[in-house]
Amino acid sequence: MPPMFRETSSSDEVLMQQSLLFSESLKGLKNLRTQLYSAAEYFEVSYTNDDQKQMVVETLKDYAIKALVNTVDHLGSMTYKVNDLLDENLEQVSGTELRVSCIEQRLQTCRDLIDREGLSQQSLVINMPKYHKRYILPAGETINGANRTKLKFVGCGLDDEDDWHQLRNGSRSLNPFISVLIYRIQTRF
Repeated sequence: MPPMFRETSSSDEVLMQQSLLFSESLKGLKNLRTQLYSAAEYFEVSYTNDDQKQMVVETLKDYAIKALVNTVDHLGSMTYKVNDLLDENLEQVSGTELRVSCIEQRLQTCRDLIDREGLSQQSLVINMPKYHKRYILPAGETINGANRTKLKFVGCGLDDEDDWHQLRNGSRSLNPFISVLIYRIQTRF
């Protein structure tokens, strides 16, 4: 990369300098074309007006060879500049691809961590015991009795058999957890 490109800090400045160099090279090539046309006209006039036609032809050959070498040299210089520009842009693209690849890798790592965190949160969910619906009568009342009362729903876990028997008998002397549970259910109805 030419030192002129390294001195600039902004990529816009580099792009502007590259565009200017390329347009100057194109102008030089157009100037060569103009010079070749004017030389062709000059030699055409000289050939028709001059008596020493062999000398004009030899001079024309030398001039045409030099002009052709100059044009090929100019085209080679332009090709070198374009290749250098493409190489530089390819380096930038590969650097960008590397950065994008790193970002994609970080993103995938974040997704994996989020998935793992979700799984760990799901595994921490407390499994609440399932209660079966049972209806009990308040202590001392019967269904067929004259003073009917509304049946009250109580959720009951079948895991603890003592609590189940106490609920079935309508006893109020339950453990505190069940008592609170029954109270909450009764206040809802």
